[in-house]
Amino acid sequence: MEGQMTFEFDKRPTIKGYPELRWTGKRPYESTQYYPAQLRERYGEETNGWINKIFWGDNLQVMSHLLKEYRGEIDLIYIDPPYNTDYISNSIKLINDRNLLAEEGIIIAETDEEERVKDEIDKLKTSINIYDTRKYGRARLIFMRKE
Repeated sequence: MEGQMTFEFDKRPTIKGYPELRWTGKRPYESTQYYPAQLRERYGEETNGWINKIFWGDNLQVMSHLLKEYRGEIDLIYIDPPYNTDYISNSIKLINDRNLLAEEGIIIAETDEEERVKDEIDKLKTSINIYDTRKYGRARLIFMRKE
């Protein structure tokens, strides 16, 4: 794939006392591949030159990519971080600082650490504030918008 980078890792022995998944034919974890921001899906009917798009990638790269065309025009941003609430607050700060969200746009962040995330977002002192939270199983959805 174009723009792909591979990172190599040293082989490490199993740490005693920690679980490890094992199966027949398992290869040692020696490298991982990194892909830059990618437009993965376009769907729906195009209206006034706009069509819904889903981007995959690191938040910094995706937001930098979006700035080119969509500053202040994004209606919905969904953040689903990998087990790290700092990722949510960092993303909110970037969204605010780069003025990505439309005036009526919303941000939905998924977390299982609602109170901690709320505290971190409150400390940011941005124009983006929490207006609702909902619980679905273990997951908490935090809804935010510009105030």
